[in-house]
Order: sequence, then structure tokens, then C-alpha cells
Amino acid sequence: MNEKQYTILVVDDVSDNINLAVNILSQHNYNIGIAENGERALLYAEKFIPDLILLDIIMPQMDGFEVCKKLKANPLTRTIPIIFLTAKIEQDAIVKGFELGAVDYITKPFFEAELIARLKNHLNLKKANKELEKQNKNILASIEYAKLIQKAVLPDENILNHFLPENFIFYQPRDIVSGDFYWVRQVENQIFVCVADCTGHGVPGAFMSMLGIAYLNEIVFNYKAPEPISADAILNILRQRIKQSLQQNRDSDTVSDGMDLALCIINLDDKTMQYAGANNPLFLIRYNSQITHYELIAYKPDKMPISYYIKEVPFVNNTIELKSNDIIYLFSDGYLDQFGGEQKRKFLIKNFKELLLSICHLPMQAQKNILIETFENWKGNFKQVDDVLVFGFKILDSYGDIEYF
Repeated sequence: MNEKQYTILVVDDVSDNINLAVNILSQHNYNIGIAENGERALLYAEKFIPDLILLDIIMPQMDGFEVCKKLKANPLTRTIPIIFLTAKIEQDAIVKGFELGAVDYITKPFFEAELIARLKNHLNLKKANKELEKQNKNILASIEYAKLIQKAVLPDENILNHFLPENFIFYQPRDIVSGDFYWVRQVENQIFVCVADCTGHGVPGAFMSMLGIAYLNEIVFNYKAPEPISADAILNILRQRIKQSLQQNRDSDTVSDGMDLALCIINLDDKTMQYAGANNPLFLIRYNSQITHYELIAYKPDKMPISYYIKEVPFVNNTIELKSNDIIYLFSDGYLDQFGGEQKRKFLIKNFKELLLSICHLPMQAQKNILIETFENWKGNFKQVDDVLVFGFKILDSYGDIEYF
């Protein structure tokens, strides 16, 4: 855009001042608009949207401060740069001008070269801001589309409810897209359930989550070995895939990239469940009829991630005998690490356990509602610090009509 395409609105009630400004601006090929008072300035600005306004302060009926205030209150004109060009030289006037939203303040008499230099700077800055705004809109549109793709690869709600009829998922990304993901698949008589927390959040975490989902699908559906597939075997293979994809080794710059996760495999025939974890535990809540209350059993994960780790060892498999009405909870650390409360602290795992024990007797949807309400009340005015994912499901007496495929 050349200077001829910029329009400058000159607002002043003194004709000599207007003529001087017009003479200077015309020599530099600017388009010029003129307003002799505040009311005309407001009408012109809203109708023609000039690129910049040179605004006097001392005017009858409506002074420049009031004009500036009204311009900044109007959504159509609030982004127009305003430079006060005035004889008022008092410090409080200068401060007030900036507080009202002006980008600059020039006192009369002024130097022509200084005025033109400041105009160019602010017009160039406006142009840069417009380009940046356009780029941000394009980026945001791309991320919104990425959100649709990420949602598409997560388990469909109808299929999920078919595999695990009594369940809830509290899934709340910190940003538009998430580094947390959940994954559910059925192969023959087994249901695979995974909750994972990838390195970071937002776009980097989302890319890692897509990689994790793709590899889990590949591993489970293409698994070929003499022995049946196991949870620890899946984690070991997944870790190797991630390390190979990211070219991770001791000297790599990406050694911290990866994911924490909890994976369980439910055998529908004998009601056993395998669990293996990479930094993420599994909670099982069961009603104890002998002591007539619910107990929470925490299954600890291996303290290493799905990525390069200097003390790497094979993951451990846990076999759990399930009972009807057992409730399984898988979760990322976003809920536990959220700051809030009166003491402005993390929620922490102790409070999370107590919360689950207090709501486990309720229907699954009611549990989800309380988890959300508790999280929001705890967070209060604090920003959400991480992606949040809590996945709960109940073990049923029978899974009768589930089709094997």
C-alpha cells in the first residue's frame, strides 16, 4: 500500500490550522478528510473509516478528549489510530490523551518532518497489525479444523457406550486442541481402554496425540506373536515406535517428548483386566460388603514415560480380578495439578481420591457433573493450567450382545 491510499482525517475548529495540515499532508500524497468539530468527526470516521485521525483537543461543544472517548467506544472506529495535534502542553493533558487510547501526542507548533515521520510510523504499525491479525485468523482457522480432525479420531460416543455402557468422560482441553487423548477398541473378546497425556498441550500436544492413537491402532490390530497380546507388551512396542519416530537417543534434542498413559485390557469372558502404566496410575473403587463401604485401590504405574528414558526397563503387567459394579478411573494429571481454592494450591491426588470415593455410588453421568462442578469451583478465577481428562466406567454383570470384530 503506498501513501496515496492512506486517508487522514484532520479535526480542528480553526481554519488556518486545517489549511496548514492539509498543505503538509497533500505534499506527501495522503488522502485528506476534514471535520471542523467533534460531531462531524464522529460522523466522518464511522462512515469512511480513515486510516488515521489528527485530532485537536481545544474545540467548542465537544473537545478532543470526548471525541477520542466516543471513537474508542464505537466498535466501527475503535481501532483507528488517533494522534492528538494540539496546543495543550500540560503534562496531565498528555497523560489523559494516552489513557483515552491515543497512539501519539504532538504539541503545536510542530515540525513538519516530525509530524510526517510519526504518521508514517503509526500507519506502518497499523498495516503490520492488520497483516498479523490476518495471519492469526488463518492460524486460528487451521487450529479449529485440527480440532475437528482430533475429535474425529477419538472414540465415537455411540460405539463407546456400546462397549462400556456405563461410563463418563470429562475431557476439557486447555487450548483449542489437546495433548490428552482417550482411546477405546475391541478386538474379539477384549476391550482396550487407554488414557494418555502427551508432552505439552495445544498444537504440539495434539500432534503427539495423533501419533499415539495411530500407533496404538497399528500395534493392536497388527500384533503377531505366539503369546496373546498384553498391556505391558503394547507399552513396550509403543515406546519403541515413539523413540524411532522422534529419533530419540541420549544426544537427541527431543528426549523429553513423549507421553504418559494408563492402558487396561478387559477380558469379557473371564472378567479379568490387565493394566500397565507409564507414569499414570489406575484407580479401582469396589464396594466392600464386610465393612459396608467403598474402597479405593490404586495400581501404581512404572515411573517412566513412553519416550526415551535413561533408566529404561520393560513395563510391568498387572492382572486384576474384576467384580461386578467395580468402577475404573483413568486420568491425566490436569485435574490434580489445577491451582485454586482458598490457599491457591494444586488440587492434588489426595483430594481427588476423596472426591471419587464420595461420588462413586452415583450414576456415572452424575459423577461427571460433580467432577466438572468441583473443578470449576476449585479453579475459580485461575487459568486452566493443563488439559484435563478423567475417564470412568463400571464393570457390568454381563456384556451380552457385544459383537466381536
